[in-house]
Amino acid sequence: RYMLLQSLRQLITLKANEGAKSVGGDSMGGHLPTVLDLLIGQCNAEDEGVRSMVAECLGRLALIAPAHVLPALKALLTKDSPETRATVVYSLKFTITDQAPMKELAGCITDFLLLLKDSEVMVRRAALITLNSATHNKPSLIRPVLRSDWLLPALYGETVYKSELVRTVNLGPFQHKVDDGAELRKLSLACMDTLFDKCADKLDTSTFLVHLQDRLSDELDDMKQAAYQLLCKLAVREPFFVREVLDALADPISAVLKKKCKENASPQDVERHNELQRAAMVLVVQLHKVNDSNTCHKFLSMYDAISHDPKLRDLLNSITSQGEGGASSAVA
Repeated sequence: RYMLLQSLRQLITLKANEGAKSVGGDSMGGHLPTVLDLLIGQCNAEDEGVRSMVAECLGRLALIAPAHVLPALKALLTKDSPETRATVVYSLKFTITDQAPMKELAGCITDFLLLLKDSEVMVRRAALITLNSATHNKPSLIRPVLRSDWLLPALYGETVYKSELVRTVNLGPFQHKVDDGAELRKLSLACMDTLFDKCADKLDTSTFLVHLQDRLSDELDDMKQAAYQLLCKLAVREPFFVREVLDALADPISAVLKKKCKENASPQDVERHNELQRAAMVLVVQLHKVNDSNTCHKFLSMYDAISHDPKLRDLLNSITSQGEGGASSAVA
């Protein structure tokens, strides 16, 4: 089955690249209903690899015959099977390319993105991937939806740590916690980053910043690092708004800089620890450049504490000398 789908994907990709736009416009036209039905029948396959292949085939098929395929996909968005819903919304990622049928997509993009509010994690994950890809490739398609009263709240809601998505797995005598919401938080922060790059004028910066700064205390170091990088962008492009929250940023940043590695930490853990502290310090350097940052007493206190800690001072000077946080004076 997988080999069949691979062959089908190659054929569909070839036809899509030839620029076919409607049923009957190429040699595949007569077979389109058969191919579409075959793919739809595999949307709820147990194998995630099969579903991913089906999604790509469906998305590229929509490039060939958007007027025929997109309504068929839209009709599947309300199916009971979460696998089907996830496959269908993910398929749109492969339609929103340089050759995207913008007119047809504009009429249905909202229906697909509404799955950001779906009850199933796998469906919301697929919707986030599609939103991020669409924003990156065709921001004009997403801009009208940003005016809605649900998209950004749904997106920001996925950045929040949710204890109900954490489960415990027994591994013999040991127990391991699995956070099923971790990937959703990573994807939602990636979406926020892309939206800030492509559609910043459609965002309320204060609200955006509130949800971003919460991620500085995330359970995952990857999330903290991604938040640091995005905050660096905001500090450059929206310094006024960042200045307003500088004191609130001090505690979570300071907690990371003060954290010590365990004595029995593995080399990999030590490396991750050092990378996180370096990313936090790059952010400190950038924040220190914000106008009037020296009037934010809590932030200034943290900066002074760094200058009195030999290890942190060396890290700060290393970053400033390499220009990672922009031009800044080294601390003597």
